Amino acid sequence: MIIDDEPEKIPVRQSQFRLNGTVVLSAIISGFITLSLLIFWFVRGYTISILKQEIVKFEKSITETGYDFSYENLNFNRFSPFNILTINGLKIYSLDGKNYYEWHIPELKIGSSLFSSQNLKLSFSPEQSFQKGLNIYHLSTPNLTTKLQFNDNGLKELNMTAKNFQITDVLSAEYFNVSVQKTDSEDGLKFNPFFESTINIKNIHIDSSVDQPLDKDIFRIYIHANVAGKIQTAETYRESIDEWLHSGGMIDIKRLIVNWNPLLMVARGDMYFNEKLEPNLHLMTSSKAFIETLDLLEKDNLLDRKGTFVVKILLNNKAFKLRKDDRYNTITTPINFNSGEVLIENIPVKKL
Repeated sequence: MIIDDEPEKIPVRQSQFRLNGTVVLSAIISGFITLSLLIFWFVRGYTISILKQEIVKFEKSITETGYDFSYENLNFNRFSPFNILTINGLKIYSLDGKNYYEWHIPELKIGSSLFSSQNLKLSFSPEQSFQKGLNIYHLSTPNLTTKLQFNDNGLKELNMTAKNFQITDVLSAEYFNVSVQKTDSEDGLKFNPFFESTINIKNIHIDSSVDQPLDKDIFRIYIHANVAGKIQTAETYRESIDEWLHSGGMIDIKRLIVNWNPLLMVARGDMYFNEKLEPNLHLMTSSKAFIETLDLLEKDNLLDRKGTFVVKILLNNKAFKLRKDDRYNTITTPINFNSGEVLIENIPVKKL
């Protein structure tokens, strides 16, 4: 008799539910899409609420300065992946009929990142207009891009670039760029940079209909300046600026370049403002063909002859040639703008 010591094998019942890979993947994708849509929904709603607050703030701010704005239609779109705000027929205008200004933008679109409220893109109509008094000037900006980035403390970065910018019957520019970037300085000390900014304009051509004595072509205008002093967020932009001024805010001009044949000027200096926001500008300049430029402006009665005559005597005494083959002398001189007057060597040459 043979005895089998192996235990009897009991069959194991397999679960009737088996995980299907396709089902799991579909569930993950559906969950991701649902979560993304929820994030998109809340971010867009939050961005729209911020924009509405800024519109109210903008209205209060420009009203304080004697301006107002109007529009034909304003439309918020929470579902669009591109533009969350479209404004048609936007006009920003002065309330002073005797000194009337108006900027007309047929259409302005504001878009934001899909999942962030801190990145905005402004799209302007390629054709705009600007009015001063009874004169209307047409602006053509076919390649204008404007991007803004914010953080919890407000504006972090702004970048505006335009190519082939044109004001009909006035001037055109091949390249135009404005860049503003917030620095890491948060202490708000008087001479600490809070915003670092540059303005760079290249190949400007002045229309032949514009009566002015200098060359019709400007090769370059470049400004590198720092906004020193912390700018706090307030109920209106004017209140922010007033607090900035009272805390010693100023603009430190690190470098200014003007290349306008025959003039070539390099300068640095600073700019302060009084309570009426009137500028007080101080520049120390080094330039070539400066006296020749003064001659052209004086002959066209754009400068005071008596003041310019004295200035040229002083400048001729310290003019020198940087290189032997230079065509024009090099001159170092201070230029100030204060209380509506332009001063060279502290002598008034133009009252605005």
